[in-house]
Amino acid sequence: MARNPGSGGAGMNEAVTIPPAVIRKNEFLKRFNSVPYDREVDTEDINADLAELALMNPAFFDMFNKGPENWTFADISEVIKILAGTYPKWSINRILETYCYGGKAWGELEEPTKLSLIESAINTAEQKDWIEAKNTDGIPLEFDGLYELHRTKEGDVKKVVLYNEEIADKIRRELNTLAFKDQLYVYSEGVYVEGEALVKAEIARTVKAIKAAKKGSNASVRGADAEIMYYIRYDAPHMKYPFNLHPDMIPVNNGIIRLNFETGLPELIPFSPKWLFNYKIPTDFNPNASSKPIDNVLRSYVDEVDLKVLYQIPAQALLQVMGRGPYKKCYLLQGRKDAGKSSYLELLYRTFGIENKSDVPLNELATGEHKFKLARLVGKLHNIHDELPNFPLKETGTLKRLLGAYSHDVEVKGRQPFSAFITAVLVFACNTPPKITNNDVKRDEAFWDKWEYVLFPNSFEKRDRFYEETFTPENLSGFLHNVIAAALRIGREGKLLKETDGPDVKDKWAKCSEPVYQFISKNMERSRYPTYFLKGDMLDILIKWGNDENLEDDIPQSKEALSKILKICGVTEAKLTGKDSGIQSPVYVFPYKWKEDSKYKADIKEFELKREQAKFN
Repeated sequence: MARNPGSGGAGMNEAVTIPPAVIRKNEFLKRFNSVPYDREVDTEDINADLAELALMNPAFFDMFNKGPENWTFADISEVIKILAGTYPKWSINRILETYCYGGKAWGELEEPTKLSLIESAINTAEQKDWIEAKNTDGIPLEFDGLYELHRTKEGDVKKVVLYNEEIADKIRRELNTLAFKDQLYVYSEGVYVEGEALVKAEIARTVKAIKAAKKGSNASVRGADAEIMYYIRYDAPHMKYPFNLHPDMIPVNNGIIRLNFETGLPELIPFSPKWLFNYKIPTDFNPNASSKPIDNVLRSYVDEVDLKVLYQIPAQALLQVMGRGPYKKCYLLQGRKDAGKSSYLELLYRTFGIENKSDVPLNELATGEHKFKLARLVGKLHNIHDELPNFPLKETGTLKRLLGAYSHDVEVKGRQPFSAFITAVLVFACNTPPKITNNDVKRDEAFWDKWEYVLFPNSFEKRDRFYEETFTPENLSGFLHNVIAAALRIGREGKLLKETDGPDVKDKWAKCSEPVYQFISKNMERSRYPTYFLKGDMLDILIKWGNDENLEDDIPQSKEALSKILKICGVTEAKLTGKDSGIQSPVYVFPYKWKEDSKYKADIKEFELKREQAKFN
């Protein structure tokens, strides 16, 4: 029980009620980590002050609930604004250094960066107060020095003279404007975005607020806006493409990841206009997030040999947007309906941003008929097209040029052709790959070397809320961490995780583009022992399957045509003697056996043969 420590006889042994505020303050100090001892700061007073600030400021209290070791740069900026009302800059730095000792967000920053962040956060808070204050003429103080007022003898404002160049300087400085090819950009939330409309709005706000000092004027911005915009646009325009030129940096939702390809370690640093990024991945970098939930899903989609490709695709996109490479690989994802292809693509959209991908199908990139479509790829991480149509491949030159370099001449309707930087990784998904009918394409080894073919062999039942339950922010961070690890490995070793030889890709493509091979893969499996079928019986069963799958036009209607396709699938021909009939018959020799769940197994009888047989060539 607490006792009164004061002197005097009366009440020496009486119980004293501790004020509720003191109880709350003591509970706060017990509940949260206090600033550890530091001989350069008075930690006892600081802990008491922080407790009082937190109890008076709900937003600050929430920060403590989150845990200082988990504070992001955005959180720290808010904390600085609150501390600025009580402590000088140097003291704020010491407090953050000691209080955030359990986390890396503050402790690993260089000293000039820390002080710059403190100053920026304080200036933002001070600027808000400055903007709200006005002078005697009703003009906000933030516009001091941007105008001159001419007055009558009575002191009324009769004329407002705008300093347009100074106004342009202020807007350019505060919005961090950047001009490139007549396009204006402004800095917002860590990246540069198209901002002409925002610049015009700020010009209008500024001019109207100043002109309002002249009573009875209509505060029109006409005339002034064009001159101010001219100063902003043409003060120091960039002549070369200015964005995303750092070979070791990736902007994400909570900062910039700097990759160290020598150590294989990523580091999170704060956003800054000086980095000049015009894209951002909408996922937090969190090295503590588990990668297992997404990794387990991906393992269920593909065989082990193709798992690394599912990480390689986005890793290649990150490396290429940093200017590394080009790695000269594009990707075809093939599998039946509900095989997981679309879910994998959804994972890419949610992790790397739907705004960072284009959607141009292969048949519109591989021909010159759609020349305006190429411009859609500019500034994108991926070009992803799901449900690729089954079209015959005829031309490969455009695709090879696109994969072989980053600089391309593109055309946009109504504009002159211009040179653009295209680094997007090309990803296409299909149930059946495009057929290879053109002999030039078949013989083009350089074309086939550009592809990685990923088969999704399984089928899954649809599950409500699968995306919401699986693709959570934390799980996406875990997936991103694995992708970054893959990018670091590729960058360090100078080669992709998997590079299949062109002939193997072509062989797999040829098989999978044939409906006959689809029938085999869905209904049969590899076997050590061959299975024999009469040619006519196999033709009949394939025609039946084609009708069931609405592929009747794609199934060969003669044994001669069927034999050519089955040869691609590894099926041979023979003339063998039947076990019971003793008559030689033309048969197909399948290196497969029926799957137990095939509904066509019962519709065809296997050919039984005598022991001594002669092959038919």
